[in-house]
Amino acid sequence: MEQFIQMGIVNFCPMPFDKRANLEKMKSFIREACQKKIQMLVFPAMSLTGDVSEHPDFALTLSEKKDGELIIEISKMAQEKNIWIIFGCTEKIENDTEHVYNSAFICEPGGRVRTIRQIQTEMYEWCLPGDEIGCIETPWGMIGIGVGEDILEYPEVQRLMGGWGCRLLLSISATKRNVTEDPKSWNWYIRNRLDSITSRDAIRVAFVNQSGNSFPGGSCVTEPQGWNVETEYLFGDTLSSAEQLISGCVSMDQIYEGALNLENNFVPFVFSHLYAEIAKDKKEGKKYTAVPIKNGPVVALAKTTTAEWGNVQKNLDHMSKLINEAATQKADIILFPETILQGYHYCQPKKGEISMHHRTAEPFPGQISNYFASLASKFNLFIVYGFAERAEQQVYNSAAVICPDGRQLVYRKISPHGPENLWCDSGSTPLIFETPWGKAGIIICMDGHSEPEIVRYYAAKGCSFILHCAATSGNRWYRKCRLLSYVDRDRVGVATVNTTGADGPEDNDVYSSVSFVANPTSDQKGNLKYDRVTGAPIDLHQMATEEADTPGLAIGQMDLSAVGFMKNLNAELYANEYARLGRYMEETQTYYYDLWNSHELEKIRTQIKQGTVIPAGSHNFYPLGDN
Repeated sequence: MEQFIQMGIVNFCPMPFDKRANLEKMKSFIREACQKKIQMLVFPAMSLTGDVSEHPDFALTLSEKKDGELIIEISKMAQEKNIWIIFGCTEKIENDTEHVYNSAFICEPGGRVRTIRQIQTEMYEWCLPGDEIGCIETPWGMIGIGVGEDILEYPEVQRLMGGWGCRLLLSISATKRNVTEDPKSWNWYIRNRLDSITSRDAIRVAFVNQSGNSFPGGSCVTEPQGWNVETEYLFGDTLSSAEQLISGCVSMDQIYEGALNLENNFVPFVFSHLYAEIAKDKKEGKKYTAVPIKNGPVVALAKTTTAEWGNVQKNLDHMSKLINEAATQKADIILFPETILQGYHYCQPKKGEISMHHRTAEPFPGQISNYFASLASKFNLFIVYGFAERAEQQVYNSAAVICPDGRQLVYRKISPHGPENLWCDSGSTPLIFETPWGKAGIIICMDGHSEPEIVRYYAAKGCSFILHCAATSGNRWYRKCRLLSYVDRDRVGVATVNTTGADGPEDNDVYSSVSFVANPTSDQKGNLKYDRVTGAPIDLHQMATEEADTPGLAIGQMDLSAVGFMKNLNAELYANEYARLGRYMEETQTYYYDLWNSHELEKIRTQIKQGTVIPAGSHNFYPLGDN
């Protein structure tokens, strides 16, 4: 496998509906690329046709087959110049005069032409969805190709690509989302999406976009630096709209730590189960819609650490004081950090002893949860706290939800991280519960930082807001990047609290708080409303305390007037693809599998292997097919 790609990406301004003129412009860029010894040249979506998204007649009449006249011309150049050429064009469908695909055409130096089709096409009546995750084998290894918004707006697509081993993704785009008179709005949007993918999953992304005709360009290539380290931009400029060829060298030999290869984090069998449920709902005609509400809950974020590591009684007393304080400030919800009841830090037990978390794990419901239930009833307050839970022979990293009406609910962390795997088993079931402000979902730390599928499930099931309790010492940048992507893309409110202060028997770890409430925003007409400072379509005013490491309560009210998941997920495809990837990973031992042998996941794992929870119409295709 070759280690380096000399890559070119084109901020391309196509002539509307003039394929011959666009082909001549493309040829000019191809010749320029060859002079620069570029090995792979990438153009945006619809680069050959121009933007036909709102012109179904042109989308059909300008469409091409893989052996079409213009495609053959480009293929011959790829062969003569020994260069990979990738570009966007609508693709004809045999015996269908009403629909086409929105495709990326790949012309290889060896003469092969193949296409990758846009999967999520609900915005185009003229466009049928593709049914394959676009992974192709190249001399530089596996590369993922997504068309339109498949990579930017659908983390399922890029996560599956990464799971199949792609370390470079090509986002062949024609997007103008968040383009306003203020360039900060576009810059925030595209960097949030690219940063989330690159840093979380350690995948390079080449974003290639149209420029001109109201398109902002912004083509660029990212390079990961680690799963919680700020993204490096190798070449290109997200704020440049100039039509130009941009080139540079992409190294494929460096593999960084990311959520897809962190021990026990990536759980495709669980995700398959979640998407199968969404697909089943869709087939049965069930629709879940978050109900917008202006005055959402007042959330008290308990920025704190344990009173004493491993001392449940002292920590209980400490939490009780904060609950009383939250009640005096008229809070509706108090949100505590991860494992606040016992402490987060793990110490290897001495020979013959058991770990602190096993020794202090509490049953649920139990005496402590009943005590909190009395406070919840007294103060008319939702109490959410992290704790080590004992359930028969298993111990879980859990979050308790104590409701003022007497309900006691529990969520078990799906993606334990690092030393947590030494003391806790893994959950497999999301928790959705009703509140006066709509449905809410719970996530714990890495469930939100590394597994976007869980929040996507919550949003698709009609949740208005997400409560996230964490204990992470990672930098502030990555937490804001990941969590705010949910607020914007999935249109849910998020309240997150992190441990603040020292934790451990000898104050082994010191955590600084990034705790905030963030709301999706829109104006009275339903259009996105942008923060003047950051450019984000998110209410960030409740983040004023994020830089303060002082322990205590931070109070923020959620404005849920702009909530509502807008995506029509191709959930059946994703359910099948996660299951197929899970089977492949298990058979080949590609990553870590201790998690899949856990108590809760064994049942799901067995069902999926037997095919009993996969919706009808399961596909058996592989990314390396001949299409």
